[in-house]
Amino acid sequence: FFFQAEDGIRDKLVTGVQTCALPIFLGASRATAVGLLTMTSGLASLVGVWLSTILAEQAGWRLSFLVPVPVGIVAAYIAMRYEIVPRRNAPVRIDWLSALSLFGAVSLLLTGMNHLHDGPETFEAGAPYHVSMHLASLALFAAFVYRQLHMANPLVRFSLLKDWKLTGGVVANGLAHMSM
Repeated sequence: FFFQAEDGIRDKLVTGVQTCALPIFLGASRATAVGLLTMTSGLASLVGVWLSTILAEQAGWRLSFLVPVPVGIVAAYIAMRYEIVPRRNAPVRIDWLSALSLFGAVSLLLTGMNHLHDGPETFEAGAPYHVSMHLASLALFAAFVYRQLHMANPLVRFSLLKDWKLTGGVVANGLAHMSM
């Protein structure tokens, strides 16, 4: 259960990171940014699984958790060295209510989608559990979207999704990650 939930959350974060990163880039650089995020997430999935498998087979499963460390160090170095993302001078105010409502929506959705039963005979008995989780998730997600649409500086700028090319890329990437 835990690994399925973690996998689902990680995959949803890729799409969320893309959507949150879009306001930073303007014009043609926005398409490049989405392309790089999409390409690197796919490449990271392949390389990460490959390296983790080799480490798990050769040195034990505990070392497979070290794969993200050098990648993170290199990414942090590149980001600082080349100033890929412009720095803000003003302090950033975190919208905790939006962040928690989105986290709650995703958590409830993933928990509700897991089949915590012993087969078809117990599925009907678990239906109220699954349906209530989905409804609670939908309510939290609706609250998140409503709040984002009415904020001066939202976490996710849904107005960017008016560009059909950008929306197509985000939807395609989301579907690709959801089907993994």
